[in-house]
Amino acid sequence: MKSTIKISTYIFLILSILSSCEGIDDGITAPEDIIKLKVMDSNGDEIPEVISDGETLIILEATIPTNADDAFRKVTFRNSSGDFVGIGENTQEVTVNTEGIAQATLKLPFNEDELFLSAEIGGSNNNALYKDEAFLNLVTVDDVIELKFLDTTNQPLSVIPRADGTSIIQLEGSVLANQSALKAVSFSATDGVFQTTNQMQTQKNTDANGKAIVNYIVPQSVGSVFYTAKTIMPEYITEESIMFERAHADAIVLEPTQVTMDTTQGNLMTAYLTRTIGKVSIGTVVTFESFQLINGAEVTAGRFTGLASAISNLQEQVFVTFYADTNDIDFTVPMVIRTTTTTDAGTQITTEVQITVNQ
Repeated sequence: MKSTIKISTYIFLILSILSSCEGIDDGITAPEDIIKLKVMDSNGDEIPEVISDGETLIILEATIPTNADDAFRKVTFRNSSGDFVGIGENTQEVTVNTEGIAQATLKLPFNEDELFLSAEIGGSNNNALYKDEAFLNLVTVDDVIELKFLDTTNQPLSVIPRADGTSIIQLEGSVLANQSALKAVSFSATDGVFQTTNQMQTQKNTDANGKAIVNYIVPQSVGSVFYTAKTIMPEYITEESIMFERAHADAIVLEPTQVTMDTTQGNLMTAYLTRTIGKVSIGTVVTFESFQLINGAEVTAGRFTGLASAISNLQEQVFVTFYADTNDIDFTVPMVIRTTTTTDAGTQITTEVQITVNQ
C-alpha cells in the first residue's frame, strides 16, 4: 500500500499588502513562518499513511508566531470527511497556547476517499486569511494484522507438535499498516496457555518492525485450537487454527491397591502413562484384562468396574476397580491383570501384575 501526504500552503490576502495586517510581523514573508499544519498519529508522530476504519484518531497541529495579535490566535481546523472529537462536526476552532500551538483530534471516516485537511487564522475584520492545507490518502483496512506460527528458532512451523501439554510454539502477530499507532498485539487461544501468563490470553508490544512474538504451550487435549491476534485501539482481528493430534504413551505402569485380596472387596487399579517428552494427552484409552494361566492357557476370570471411563486424566492416570466375586476363580493360581495402550507409532505396549485372591 502506498500512501502519500501532500502539504500545500496557500495564503489568501484580504488586504493588498502584508504590512497592513495587525498582529503579524511585517518581516514575515514565507507561508510556513505564518501558519504550519502537521498531521500526526495518537503518539504525536507525523504519519505517511493512515487507516480509514471509522475508529482511528489523528491529531492536527497548527503552529503560528508566538507574538501574533489576538485576531490571529484562533485556529479554525477543517476536514472533508470525519468528525472532530468532542464536536461531532468537520470544523473546529481552537485558541493557540502561549507557544503558538493549537491541536484538534479527528476521528477518521470509514472510506477510502482522499482526505482534505486545513488550518487557518484571520480572515475577519478586514484581516488577512492565512491557511495551510494537507491532502491525506486513506489506506484500506484489509490485512492490517497477520498471524503466523513459528518454532522456537523463529522459523515457520513445519511440524505441529502433539497435544502433550509441554511443547512450545511461537505465535507471531504482524501489524501490516499504521504501525506507529498500532503498537501492541493481543493474543488468545481456545486451549493451551501462553508461557508468560499461564492463561489463554496475553498481550505484547510490537517491535520496530511491527511484530510481536509470544511463546505458547500446546494443550494436553486433542483437537482444534482457534487463535486470534488483534490490535488495540482500534481493534483489528485475524484468526487461525491448529489441529493437535494425540500424544500417546511411551510406557505404562500398573499398580494395584492390594497385592492380596479376597472376594468381598474391590481392588483399585491405577495405570500410570508416561512419555519420553511431554505428557500423554487427556482421554488416552487403556484396556484392562484379568485372567489366570490354567494349563498354559489364559482363562478370563474376575471383573472390572469403570471400564467405560478407562481413559487418562490430566495427571496421565487411568483408574478401574477389579472384583474377584465372579465364581470363576481358581484360588490356587495367581490372578494376572494386564493393561494395554498404543504408542504414537501405533504399536501396543502392555504391562502386567499378579495378585493373590484368597477364598
